[in-house]
This record gives sequence, structure tokens and C-alpha cells, in this order.
Amino acid sequence: MRNSNKRSKNILAVLAQAGGIPSHILPTTAFCIDKPAYLAGRRDLALWNSLMGSHFPAMSMIFVADLLDAPAKIELEATSVIPA
Repeated sequence: MRNSNKRSKNILAVLAQAGGIPSHILPTTAFCIDKPAYLAGRRDLALWNSLMGSHFPAMSMIFVADLLDAPAKIELEATSVIPA
């Protein structure tokens, strides 16, 4: 799940470009095609937690048959609200 680290940083980079910070992130969803690899690589969540600081939004994991962005094994989706 090495690329999930890159995807986590991409989410935060897009958020920062819009003027947001990690605490503006609401629920997140991860779509994963390889449950055994995910379970073996759960330490990657430690990176997500370190990037998020003390803010821990709800996270859902959905296992799917395939993703559009081959050879990706995980796709992250984050919703955020940036206060005016």
C-alpha cells in the first residue's frame, strides 16, 4: 500500500491549495482491491494519523473488485469544508 502515502499527501496538498488545513477534513472513504495487502500494510495509517495531527475524521474502508487507476490498489476520497 506504499502509494497510499502519496495519495494521503496529495489530499492534504489539494486542501492546502484551497486554503484548508487537515482539521477541515470531514469523513474519508478508502476503496481497496486487496484486503490482505491492506491488512499487512496498516502501518501506513500511522502516516495518515501523523499528517492529520489530533484530528481524526471518520473513515470508511470499502473493498472493491477493481479501480479505474490501474495498477492502484487503493483510492482515497476526502470531503472537507473550509470555513469562510
